[in-house]
Amino acid sequence: METAEIGYVHRPRRGLAAISIAARAGTFINESMMVGGTRGFVTAATLSGRTRMKSIAQLGQEEHGTGIGLDFTVELSGYRAHNSPLAVGNTWAGVSLLPAISIGNGDSPHFAIVVGPTAFFGNGKSIMRGLLALRAEAPLARRERHP
Repeated sequence: METAEIGYVHRPRRGLAAISIAARAGTFINESMMVGGTRGFVTAATLSGRTRMKSIAQLGQEEHGTGIGLDFTVELSGYRAHNSPLAVGNTWAGVSLLPAISIGNGDSPHFAIVVGPTAFFGNGKSIMRGLLALRAEAPLARRERHP
């Protein structure tokens, strides 16, 4: 399953670093076939929470460098598929526990490589799969003071 996701991220002042809601769309692809490998498609709605980044290094100047660190995301997803090859059927839920290596500071854009397990539950069956993703977050607008 290969998907793309777009969502809205809220960064609360206290507690979690980010809470997000997103929509996901993708396909099931048989990559061993040269032509006609698409087997079906999938859509999903996702709710996730991410911890604050624990800094492990910094790039650039001491005062204005870019932070590099570790964070952790918990994600809950509901999926609906057409022609799903997965044993859980065409409707299922997923729970992901995702550690990440992140780059970014404060309200600036954040980028991360996310790797972790995902459990899918549906039709009385459950399966576990690995997830590898590139996460990018960018602010919609700058928050500037208005007189």
